[in-house]
Amino acid sequence: MVEGRVLDSLLLSRPPGCETAKFNISALTGATTPLAIIAVPEARASADELREGISELVTDGYLAHKLDEWSPFSAEGARSVWAQQEANARSRLYRWVLAIILGLSIILAWLAWRGFYLKRVAEEAQTSLREAQRRFTAFMDHSPALSFMKDAHGRLLYVNRAWSRVFRRSEEDCIGKDDFALFPPEVARELRSVDLQLLEENRPRQVIEQIPVTAGETRDLLVVKFPFASETGERFIGGTAIDVTHRQSAIRDLAASEARHRELFENNPLPAWVVDRATLQFLTVNAAAIRRYGWTREQFLGGMALPDVLAAADLGIDRSDFAMIDSAHATSGSWWHQTRDGIRLSVEVTSYELEYERRPARLMIVRDLTQQERTLEQLRVSEERWQLALHGTGDALWDWDIRNGRVFRSPRWGSMLGYAPQEIGDTRADFIALLHPEDAARVDKAVADYLAHETDSFTCEYRLQHKDGTWRWILDRGRAIWDERDQPLRMAGSQTDITDRKVAEERLEQEAHTDALTSLHNRREFDRLLALEFRLAKEAGLPLSVCVCDLDRFKQVNDTWGHATGDRVLITFAGTLRDNLRSTDILGRIGGDEFILAMPGTTASQAAEIVNRIRKRFAEH
Repeated sequence: MVEGRVLDSLLLSRPPGCETAKFNISALTGATTPLAIIAVPEARASADELREGISELVTDGYLAHKLDEWSPFSAEGARSVWAQQEANARSRLYRWVLAIILGLSIILAWLAWRGFYLKRVAEEAQTSLREAQRRFTAFMDHSPALSFMKDAHGRLLYVNRAWSRVFRRSEEDCIGKDDFALFPPEVARELRSVDLQLLEENRPRQVIEQIPVTAGETRDLLVVKFPFASETGERFIGGTAIDVTHRQSAIRDLAASEARHRELFENNPLPAWVVDRATLQFLTVNAAAIRRYGWTREQFLGGMALPDVLAAADLGIDRSDFAMIDSAHATSGSWWHQTRDGIRLSVEVTSYELEYERRPARLMIVRDLTQQERTLEQLRVSEERWQLALHGTGDALWDWDIRNGRVFRSPRWGSMLGYAPQEIGDTRADFIALLHPEDAARVDKAVADYLAHETDSFTCEYRLQHKDGTWRWILDRGRAIWDERDQPLRMAGSQTDITDRKVAEERLEQEAHTDALTSLHNRREFDRLLALEFRLAKEAGLPLSVCVCDLDRFKQVNDTWGHATGDRVLITFAGTLRDNLRSTDILGRIGGDEFILAMPGTTASQAAEIVNRIRKRFAEH
């Protein structure tokens, strides 16, 4: 709203080309200056409208008062118009600048938001990458397989825990080092050669590497190596490995075992061969088969089959029926074979099924019984003669079949020990049950020495328990029969009862070393034992006391009571001495009523106390 005030007159010089329209506004309250409106012809209508508008607002005192100040037709008004126009221009400029600034601010805000967004995305990507790397590293570190990465120059860039554990090196000790810094030169050269070939071929490879861990320990690793490159083209070598030391050791042991079995097969003294179960053709033969049968190895393997060595006596089955022949050889049995020269052999064949060069086969080991049967026949005849010869001697006969453990014993063997024939067993355990425990080791050694050819014959003396519980001394003698492999087949011999002779020998032995009356050591035996104790005491630096004693007035006992009473006195005195001495002391009678005792480890004063105690004990008797 414009307040009603008197307008001052406004004057504005006419610009060129403009018309001047004057009118008097003196009627307006407070108006002092005529009002002139200058306008271009095209703006005359607008000026007329302005005059009408001003006339309508004359009643507003405020407008009348300010008309001069505001009028664009006055000098002050013109300045205000120009100022307003400049202000408007500046305002437009400011608006444009503000708009530009606002636009730049929006662009900068968008760029800032975009930068923040991209930074957050990059951080999230980096976080995801670090997490993926952490998970991958954790996975590789906890993997039981050995993992590593090298650069193109062979320097280690990464190893996992399994690698460090196997090679007993920390990660810090390995990173940045090449194979020549970690392993012996020959091993490092081999590893580097494989890496260079891998980079050249640019494809993965699987190899077995033997790498020393310590000076005395080498590990076998099954390694898969693969080349790869980074985005910049830098070449790397990655790899994973598993420890196959035990497997490789087992493979080597298996190969060695196979080689040993082949060697055993080839050097077996018994003829042996392997035949194809379908065709019965020989697949391999050993040297013993070549020697015994007369064909060469080339002839055996050049198309010969098992029926070619079977004698006519064993061909009750069709020679062309390979299945039946193979079935007949499925178990051990006796056969008739023939050599290249037509010699018939009585053989025992042991057969085993196996796989040879990926086809069913049968291993056959042949034992030539021809000579053995001849030997057994000779033994049978010899045994008959021997039994006839020994019937009058009273000796017992025995025949031990070593292969099956059975023992034949003649009836005399049982009667010698008080047993009936049906009470005699036919095993070696029955013999061991009757053998004296102290003689068992000696008998076993005598048998073992003879079977090992350390003695010419088996001879041994031992004790067997009679049925009444007493012990009988036996003299046992025997010999064995051997096969072509020098293995004992049978062992036969005789047993003689030498109990009476042993009793007499023991009695003579006892009389030679003991006093007949008192059963103490005689002088000769005491001197031998004393010399031994003296030497031992001297070597050990221990005391040894010797005491000689006799019975006072013993002659009066003999003269008064007789020699029988004197003998009883000597026996009683010897018993008193024996009862009061240690088991380690030595007591002997050196003649008449004189006795001598040796006390090892006893000083003279200790010996005196012992002797005085014995004297008092005997005085109280």
